[in-house]
Formats: sequence, structure tokens, C-alpha cells
Amino acid sequence: KSTLLWAISGLLLPASGTIAFSKSNGLNGPRIGFLAHQSFLYEELTVSENLIFAARLNGIDDMFDGVQKILRQVGLQEQADTKVSSLSRGQNQLAAFARAVISGPQVLLLDEPFSHLDESAIEKVCALIESLKSPDSLILLATHDKPLGRRLCPISVRLHAGKVVR
Repeated sequence: KSTLLWAISGLLLPASGTIAFSKSNGLNGPRIGFLAHQSFLYEELTVSENLIFAARLNGIDDMFDGVQKILRQVGLQEQADTKVSSLSRGQNQLAAFARAVISGPQVLLLDEPFSHLDESAIEKVCALIESLKSPDSLILLATHDKPLGRRLCPISVRLHAGKVVR
């Protein structure tokens, strides 16, 4: 599942086949947000600085209000000026999730987004995922939590040993 998400993100080239969105891929493809097992956060930057940097990489300037909003949504407003290296594992996961969604991606790839989160944080992430659903977006969620996966995603695929089994 992780390898599939990495390939869809474009960060790993598939051994065979192609991945295309709306008859385009590569640089002309959709804006993709990706939450992987590693956070892609810069440890020496604050949470806010990481989110602003991620937004700017996607061509979005003047993100102060957007950063404050997403920090409130994930419950990290009090950690806005905290260096990532000082965050707990759960806070790091929330900051990485915020980084993945800060630019309003059309394709959102989530690999175990609930890892290291308490129930309150899980509900915040679920609410944000629900708010991002639209006919123009695609959210792919890899999780071992079947009830939560079914709650968030109406279509499921089960993989076993790299093959689709259902």
C-alpha cells in the first residue's frame, strides 16, 4: 500500500505501467498532497514555517490566514511557533497532515494518517478529511482501521502481497 501511494505521488517510479489523472501526469498533473510515514517536515523550522514553505512550493503566497486556520483545525495553534524537532510524535503527525493539505490538493494520499494520534486528534483529522471531499478531488486512504476507513471512503480496495484481492 505504501509503495502504491509513493508511485501515485510521483516520488517513486513504478516498475511497469503508468499512473495518469484526467489524461495528464507529470508536471501537468494535479496538485498532490501526500502524508507518508516520514513527515517531510524540516525539523529546524517551526510548524508555521513548514506550512508556509509547503504552500509556497505549490505557488501559493500570503498563506498566514490559511496556516492559522489549518493549525486550529488540527489542534496545533499553540504549537505554531514551536520547532518541529520539539513536537511529540502525535503532534508531528498532525503537522505532517496539515502540510499535506495546506495547498488544497486535488489528490490527497494518506498513508496511515491516524498513527500516533489520540481519539480527539483522530476526530479532527476525520473532520478535515470529510471537509476536503468534493467531486473534483480524489482522496486515497491507506489504513488498517477498517471501520474508520469505511466511514471516510465509500470505495475500498484490499491489497495482499502487492496484489488487489478485493
